[in-house]
Order: sequence, then structure tokens, then C-alpha cells
Amino acid sequence: MSTYRIEPEHSELFVEARSNIHPIEIRTQGLSGTIDLDVQAGHLDLSTAPRATLEVAADFLRSGIDLYDKEIHRVIDVRRHRLVSATLHETHEIAPGRYRVTGSLSIRGVTHEIGGEVTLHVRDGDDSLEIEWASTLDTRAFHIASPKILMLEMQPVINVWAKIRAVRAD
Repeated sequence: MSTYRIEPEHSELFVEARSNIHPIEIRTQGLSGTIDLDVQAGHLDLSTAPRATLEVAADFLRSGIDLYDKEIHRVIDVRRHRLVSATLHETHEIAPGRYRVTGSLSIRGVTHEIGGEVTLHVRDGDDSLEIEWASTLDTRAFHIASPKILMLEMQPVINVWAKIRAVRAD
């Protein structure tokens, strides 16, 4: 099993929230963590279960609009809960290079099981990974009240994507 280190400067997290007025997009770099898995001839070998941990500083979650960012940071309580973290639990192949994954996500001190689909590309002779993940989350599962700013009210269901680049650490 090889360990890969996530490169924060080459990894991004995207969040799209809908409101009663317009979409709100959050895009951030700064994802960090490790991925442990077996790669054989450029393909993921699931005979040993992959493991992964990811995290991002909660205050990195920004839309670029100060008023929105202050309210989002208030409802996720970034002063008390500085990290958003995820842990991989299960991986199942659904097609070559595509996987259904389940794991846990912790926001505001609340941990909830999540799932999604992952596309994995092994690069540079097994020395680097490119991963894309997508899922839809309901913020109510994490006891997050929908932010309200003047007449704008965000919907509780959000779309989340991550683009991750990781390099072999061992």
C-alpha cells in the first residue's frame, strides 16, 4: 500500500448553494490530507481497502462576497470549529476508473455519513493521482441553519465537488 499526500496548492473544493435569488459559489484551495491505496499497473487494486483523510480550514470556505462569507462563517461557527474533515470508509468500482465511495464528513463538530462518485486517474508511473469527487449534501444533517442575508435565503441542499492532486509520499 502506498501513501499519497494531497497537494493543497493543486487541489480545490467547490460548493454550489442555491438561494431564493441566485446561486452562491464557494471555491477554495487548501485541501490537505493523505490517501493510502494499492496501485497496480496504473489501476486501483481494491483487494486492500483504500483509506483517506482530508481536511480544509473552515475559514477558507469563501464566496468572495464579504456579506455572504460572514454569514456562512457564522452559521458553521468557524471560531469554534476550525476544520472541515472527511474520512473514506468504503470504495466500490462502478466502471474502470470510476468508484462509488462512502465516508464521513465532519462540520461544526457534527459527523455524518456521505457518499458520492469518484473518478481516479493514476499519473506519472503511479507517482501521482488525480481525483474528482462529486456529491449532494443536505446541510440540515449537520445541524446547520440556512444562512439568511437580508432577503436572500440559502437552500439547505448543496452540491459539492473536489478536484484533488496527490503525490506519492513514500
